[in-house]
Amino acid sequence: MRWAGQARGTRVRHLVVVGLALLMISGVTGLAKPSAADAHERWKAHSTSRHTSSTTSGPASPSVMIQLSTLSQVMTPSALKSWLRTICPSNVVASGQLALQDVATDSGVLLTDYLDVLTPFLPGSSSRPCFARVYVGTVEPVWTGAGNVYVEGVQDATFVASYLSRSAAVASAFVKRYPSVTTDWYLTYEANLNELYYPQVSAAYQSLLLAELKSRAALRRNRHVMWSPAFWYPYSSYSTNSVGMAGLRTSLTALFTNLKAVGRGVDVVSLQDYVGGSSCQPDYNRMTPADAVGWVSFLRGLGVVNAVYVNTEQFRIDCTTGGIVDGDPSEVRSRESFYRSQGLTLGPAFELRYWMHNHI
Repeated sequence: MRWAGQARGTRVRHLVVVGLALLMISGVTGLAKPSAADAHERWKAHSTSRHTSSTTSGPASPSVMIQLSTLSQVMTPSALKSWLRTICPSNVVASGQLALQDVATDSGVLLTDYLDVLTPFLPGSSSRPCFARVYVGTVEPVWTGAGNVYVEGVQDATFVASYLSRSAAVASAFVKRYPSVTTDWYLTYEANLNELYYPQVSAAYQSLLLAELKSRAALRRNRHVMWSPAFWYPYSSYSTNSVGMAGLRTSLTALFTNLKAVGRGVDVVSLQDYVGGSSCQPDYNRMTPADAVGWVSFLRGLGVVNAVYVNTEQFRIDCTTGGIVDGDPSEVRSRESFYRSQGLTLGPAFELRYWMHNHI
């Protein structure tokens, strides 16, 4: 999820300069408002309204994603620490899940300034962690060729080999520097699952993901693995294509089954709802919350993934600039409530800087 809202044919999630400027103008760097005290009280009130316990009245931690590779452009490590202290008070109930989408620069340099700030809040490195699990990703795939990284890129053997090498090196570096962290794994290389209808794309993903799983198992065996792909086409329209649906069902069932050749394969699919990501598409091609529910139900119905969550995108696209900007807090919270009412589990949401704007 590292992008500037490009058209679907070239969708690679890079935060462009104008998008970053808009982020800073709108105050989502967390450096100005709300005050730490006010933010803490608002989060405590919001969170405890969703969590009841006979043993504690502390707020529940959220399930959220952090994209470390772009944080330096919008906030300092000390600002990140301030945010974490807001959502992780001393009496926090560690029920949320944290997904670190990436932990290194594009060249594979571990982002230790931010990781050192995060570590005291993570399971294994703290006696009172903020999160129940931390899913650690590696490095973003940056494709500069024709087409996009999810179709042409994943089928380019040279590109994939280079990516796998950097990804494995980053995972190894993380474990070496932070050995006490109870590390679960996040697979950073995303997918447009609609494209896996095509056998050549599906085969390429199977090869890539198997290599990633083997690499992670060699470092920490029997850990949970999360992946957060998306469907780019609305369920309401695509589901009327009987041939397409049958092909997807066959392809994805085979993929997730074959990935179990390494441990349990992918334990959790936290499906991007793609409501924010498609916000500048024509009306007929925009994803709705009902579409997201349909796709989650479709994946659950395959019977080959242990858990399917929804990644409630916290942002929208500025259709004039193509930049990624804050979502509307009322709309985002309404969407989250709708998903809960439909029996969906809210997985780690992209991304912390937008989540803070919508919830604090």
